[in-house]
Amino acid sequence: MFIKPYTIMGDKGATSNSDKPYTITNIKAHIPVTLDLEELNYKQWKSLFEMHCIMYEVDGFLDGTTMPKGAGDKTWIKLDTIVKIWIFNTISKPILQMVMNKGETAQQVWKSIENLFLRNKDARQMQLNEDLRNIEIGDLTITNYCHKLKVIADLLENIGKPIEESTLVMHTINGLSDKYENIAAIIRHQKPLPSFVETKAMLELEKSRLNRTRHQSSIKDNPSSPTVLYAKGNGNNNRNNTP
Repeated sequence: MFIKPYTIMGDKGATSNSDKPYTITNIKAHIPVTLDLEELNYKQWKSLFEMHCIMYEVDGFLDGTTMPKGAGDKTWIKLDTIVKIWIFNTISKPILQMVMNKGETAQQVWKSIENLFLRNKDARQMQLNEDLRNIEIGDLTITNYCHKLKVIADLLENIGKPIEESTLVMHTINGLSDKYENIAAIIRHQKPLPSFVETKAMLELEKSRLNRTRHQSSIKDNPSSPTVLYAKGNGNNNRNNTP
């Protein structure tokens, strides 16, 4: 195993490398994501946290490659404690209660969080895939409907079980109502299938077209509408002004 070196703070003071972690007074300004069981945003939080630790040269405290130089290594203990504090301040209270145990290192806390989010992922995958198959647009707007689908797709990716984008597109058009039958057929027969973002844009355009068509039909079918009355009024005025 490669052991990462770190600089011990001597009588002349710490070097710039070992000073870096001590300069962080508000970890939330650097990692603006709170890890939460409900949101299942583990992948996003993990990526941001690892990048932060790499930048401040303490990522070895997460994977265990930075080891103390001996029993009672105060510098190592201080840096390890700083990384733990960063973790504790960027996770929700329920997760904190699950992973905060006295005497554990930052690496052990990091591993506990990983296990918390990745355990039982096969059962979670089955449930999320079932949710995708059963989603229907109902009374949702296109924006809300697509957002709901994307959230589930992101949850699958968070547990290490991502789905193909083409599969997400098929779930999207399968859950549409009958009024989107024409655009669904167009999307379904495109080779290759459009991306999820492109599919959403196509559905938004179709929604706008349907709204315009419905609005125009309502004007024609409603003789008391302002537009029709205006047209009739103009017609009467024209007749009155005819010599």
